[in-house]
Amino acid sequence: MDPLTVLNTLWRHKWTAIPIIILTLLGCVYVYMFAPRTYEASMSYALAAPKIPSDYELQQNKELSKLNSDNPYLRSGDSSLLSQVVIAQLSDPSVAEELEATGLGNEFTIAPVANLGMGLVKITGTANTADIAVETARVLGKKFQETIKVVQEVNDADSSYLYSALPVQGPGPAEELYSSRLRSLIMVGIAGAVLLFGAVSIAQSISIRKVQRRAVDAAEQVAVAQVVHIQENLGGYQIDDAKSRYRPIVEPDSGQIFVTNLKPMQLDEHVVPRSKKVSGGSSISAKQSDEKS
Repeated sequence: MDPLTVLNTLWRHKWTAIPIIILTLLGCVYVYMFAPRTYEASMSYALAAPKIPSDYELQQNKELSKLNSDNPYLRSGDSSLLSQVVIAQLSDPSVAEELEATGLGNEFTIAPVANLGMGLVKITGTANTADIAVETARVLGKKFQETIKVVQEVNDADSSYLYSALPVQGPGPAEELYSSRLRSLIMVGIAGAVLLFGAVSIAQSISIRKVQRRAVDAAEQVAVAQVVHIQENLGGYQIDDAKSRYRPIVEPDSGQIFVTNLKPMQLDEHVVPRSKKVSGGSSISAKQSDEKS
C-alpha cells in the first residue's frame, strides 16, 4: 500500500488515531520506566584434573596403591565428557523447580566458555532483582561443584582421583539486561499498531457506508427534482421511473458525490440543471444528454 495513502487515511480519521497513538506512547514510557527489570549474574569454573601418582610413587607408598582409582572420566583423556554430563544433569527441569521453590530465579544457563573448550564453564543466573540473580548464580555454582563430585564417585573412586571445579570468576554485581526492556517496548508498539490500524479500518468502513448512503439519497433527490421539473412542464412522468435512471458515483479521495444519468430522457427544450444542492450541502452533478427528440 502507498505510504501517502496510509498517511492520508490516518489524517482523515485523526480523532480516532490520535488517542490510540498517545496511549501507545504512554504505554511505552511506562514499560521503559516502571516495568519489571531482568538482571543477570554469572560465575566461571575451571575443571582441574587430579594429580595421579606415578608407578614409582605407588611402589614407594603402599597406602597410595590401596586407594580406589576407578574414576571412569579419567579414561577420556580430557574433561569434556565430564562437563557434558554435569551440564546435562543441571539442565533438568527439576533443578529449575527447586530454585523457584526457594525463591530464586528459575532461568539460567550452563555452558562452556566459547573458544576455550570444556575446561572452563560459565554459569549464568537470571532474576527480576540483582540480589536474587547473584544468589541464583551462587547456588548453581555450589550445585555444579557437588554434581561433579557425585558423578565421578559412581565407582567409589577416592577423592584424590577426582576432577575438581575451581572458581575462576564471580559472582560479581548483577547487570541489567536491557534487551528485556527492548522486547517489552516492541510488544507494546506492535499492540498499539494493531489497535491503531484496526480502529482506523473500522472508522474508514463506517465513513464509506455513510458516503454511500448519502450518494443514494442524492441520486433519488436529483431524480425527484427532475420529475417535478418535467411534470411542471409536460406532466405524466413517474418518480420511480426517474429514480431508476440515476446511479451515484463517489470519488474515493475527496468524498464528492456525482450522479450519472444512465438513461437520458429526451425532451423538447427541457433540460434538468447540471448541478443541484441537496441534503448536507453536497454538490450534485447530473450528466444528462440534451438531445432533442
